[in-house]
Amino acid sequence: MKAGDLVVELSGGSEDQPTGRILLVADELLNRNKMPVLYSNFTKRIRISSDYVLPEYFAYYWRHLYNLGATRLYEKRTTGIRNFKLDDFLRSEMITIPPVNEQKAISRILFTVQQARETTERVIQATNELKKSLMRYLFTYGPVPLEKAERVPLKEIETGSVPEHWSTVDFGAAVLNMRFHVGKVKQKEYLNSGRFPVVDQGQKLIAGYWNKPEDVYNGPLPVIIFGDHTRVFKFINFRFVCGADGTKILIPNTSKFDPAFLYYALTRLEIPNRGYNRHYALLRQQRLICPPLSEQKRIADILGAVDKKLRAEELKKQALETLFKTLLYNLMTGRISVKNINIT
Repeated sequence: MKAGDLVVELSGGSEDQPTGRILLVADELLNRNKMPVLYSNFTKRIRISSDYVLPEYFAYYWRHLYNLGATRLYEKRTTGIRNFKLDDFLRSEMITIPPVNEQKAISRILFTVQQARETTERVIQATNELKKSLMRYLFTYGPVPLEKAERVPLKEIETGSVPEHWSTVDFGAAVLNMRFHVGKVKQKEYLNSGRFPVVDQGQKLIAGYWNKPEDVYNGPLPVIIFGDHTRVFKFINFRFVCGADGTKILIPNTSKFDPAFLYYALTRLEIPNRGYNRHYALLRQQRLICPPLSEQKRIADILGAVDKKLRAEELKKQALETLFKTLLYNLMTGRISVKNINIT
């Protein structure tokens, strides 16, 4: 392939992600590889031969049509696999072609937002790696400066090395056996917006919303949510409603654990994956490291600062994704004019 080629997905997709996604082959991709770059089966290469349509503009316009659901109309399912009828799509769909200088302006604007989003993604990835390294260090040596780490007396426990003065406790000693009222909402009943967030065992912190105050959790905060099927842990310090399936509420025993530290300690556990079976019984068999409360607090504060940075970057990424989609729609429909923008 060469720069400016377009690669279209022909098979795959899902209910939420239709086939027909497109990739613009850029110089950056080709320069990263010493060998020639090829496209695989289940994809198709398109090469723009016209002098009055720029490949990058064509790719963005295709994405505009994709966002509108146009490719879904050309899917065919014979054996359960979604196949994109590319020839039918090319024959039937229309593309708006502004002057080349406007194509350049539109492409430059969208590319700039894309670059900002990709930069934010790299920051998130680097911050996640930093967090992993910090957790390994803090849960091995404690909250001590790097130059003092070698002087910390260590002992071996089942999960590795820890400071000699740290103890371990059974999981049952880390949480309180208390029950409080909380409504449980089925996933199909979640609202897109509402008064109270719904927290379930999925990956997202907030899965949906609910409006009935009688269903809101009325116990102490913060709590830790454990996904009985997913093994996901969440630190929750706000009023919420529970998702119905597999959502366990863990109330920290604050006489032994700082709640935030307990959350980080739980996320380090290696709970065997039993598929979509329940895992709470396995969690109850675990032992947890239990440093002095003052050290727990310092560890939680350090990791909390990193999580604060991650949340800020995730919000920035979401804002950039929304901005890109909004600009893409408004630029391709002419709602935003670029006639007076000069791109050299």
